[in-house]
Amino acid sequence: LRSMPDIGQPTVTRNFSFDYTSGHWTINGQQFDPNRIDAKPVLGTTEQWIFTNPTGTTHMVHIHDVDQQCISRDGQDCYPYETMKGTWAVGPGETLALKLKFTDHTGVYILHCHILEHEDDGMMTQFEVVLSALQQWRENNFGTIDATDSVGGDLADPDQDGLPNLLEYATGSDPKVADLSRLPQLGLVTVNGITYPTLTYRMLSGSSTAITYSVEESSDLSSWTGIDMIGNLVAGPTDQGDGTELVTYRGDMPVAQG
Repeated sequence: LRSMPDIGQPTVTRNFSFDYTSGHWTINGQQFDPNRIDAKPVLGTTEQWIFTNPTGTTHMVHIHDVDQQCISRDGQDCYPYETMKGTWAVGPGETLALKLKFTDHTGVYILHCHILEHEDDGMMTQFEVVLSALQQWRENNFGTIDATDSVGGDLADPDQDGLPNLLEYATGSDPKVADLSRLPQLGLVTVNGITYPTLTYRMLSGSSTAITYSVEESSDLSSWTGIDMIGNLVAGPTDQGDGTELVTYRGDMPVAQG
């Protein structure tokens, strides 16, 4: 059969307890509410979802939208037949860890127990696949691109330089030509005795919004809550002569005091 696709490493972990609460079958102690969204994974990212079952009966957990890969069952190897599936048996007292990559589509989807009496009683919830800030900026400025396009799609990396097209558009790089010189550089700066992380980055000339979103999307800066484009500017913008400018911003969260 075909080999397992590489869907990346999880950057977010979410926990779901399939329980019996106040006389009803629940997820994380709550019954289904069509007006409630319990998770908002970002399009193109990989997450780890952990299912626990403190009840005395098995739950057949079914996730809509994308297939999932098993990471572990009770901290041990998954069963040999558990590779890539859409419905998982979680026995009494078991803990199941899965990883999912949210590809192709945004929108609201369902997570539920596939036992009819359980889902009808409320053991069901909703998650919404959303655009990241950078993806939304890309769509607002350049229109919608087919996410499944292996060359032109926002999440594609045709030049194999580790930067998806989406990030290269925002920084002014050519998504069809490898240019590692455009990778962001991390550093430190001390202001009033407090040390902050910095990011030196290329951005499209005059498009400061792009750099804001690029910073927020960097996995190395996941603790940054946002960027004050005026107060956090350290250096630049410096014209690079190719339609881009070099800038350095500091983060909002200090890393040390000295």
